[in-house]
Amino acid sequence: MILRSLIVCLAAVIAWHFIQPRMPGNHHRIPGQVRANHHRAQSYVLHAPAGSEVVAGSSMSDRLDAAELGPARAKLTFPGGGPLTALEIIRRSGRTPSVLWFETNLIIRDADETLIGDATEAWRVDLRQHSSAFTEHGRPSAYGVGIVRTLFARACRVIPALGGAAPTPSAGTSLDPAVFEGMMSGNRKHLSKSPDPADLARRVKLIGEAVDSLQKAGCKVVFFEMPCEPSLKDLAEPAAIRDAMRKRFPEGQYRWLDLSRDTPWQTTDGIHLTPAEATQVVERMRELVREL
Repeated sequence: MILRSLIVCLAAVIAWHFIQPRMPGNHHRIPGQVRANHHRAQSYVLHAPAGSEVVAGSSMSDRLDAAELGPARAKLTFPGGGPLTALEIIRRSGRTPSVLWFETNLIIRDADETLIGDATEAWRVDLRQHSSAFTEHGRPSAYGVGIVRTLFARACRVIPALGGAAPTPSAGTSLDPAVFEGMMSGNRKHLSKSPDPADLARRVKLIGEAVDSLQKAGCKVVFFEMPCEPSLKDLAEPAAIRDAMRKRFPEGQYRWLDLSRDTPWQTTDGIHLTPAEATQVVERMRELVREL
């Protein structure tokens, strides 16, 4: 019985190895942010061109549109995580970016060892290089979820039409003021807590060692702090991180992307920029890279 189960399992894996590359891409959806983070890390290790630029960060810099960044810039931005995960993936993969754009906002988040190991362990990388069926993109569940979503979307369009109902207008991106203020209240509560000084110093030291090593290898490192609502930027946590990073990486010795401006940056929830504002950050990056 066990042998028969193993044979069936092996046959299914072999069959999927040949079927998966021929599956239509329009019926594909990676379910959930955790799985999407794994997909991003795996894609960098497997497919990022040698010497490509890398954006390392959290959900804040994840708002930077990949199409606007262009194919020369790979995103190692992890919602729910932070730039320390990206630094470790770069180190273990043995890749030296031509330029590293390092978001400083959430350096207090630990590196995700589960994600890092999944993306960089040699046997996993070898397996994925031989068969895309073992990548996050190649999971059968990604196609199952995609097909269900496609069928559901079609049903939502067809059923109202059969009943003569007018299509429902799409919702706008602006939040109800009460909802927005509730988010801001939560943000203020979270960001008003000062990080442990010893822990913050340890993290800054780790970043310094990694950055200096990358620069010796020829990488140009650019630090940047993603903008947020003005009332949040000088609270205890962001102020402590800003002070520690600026002391360790002073302008004149290290490169910083200037994102200051006279008008406030617009966000969707106090923390994350609107798409139009994220485009402005990409424009600033393009301006600076011409000087590197």
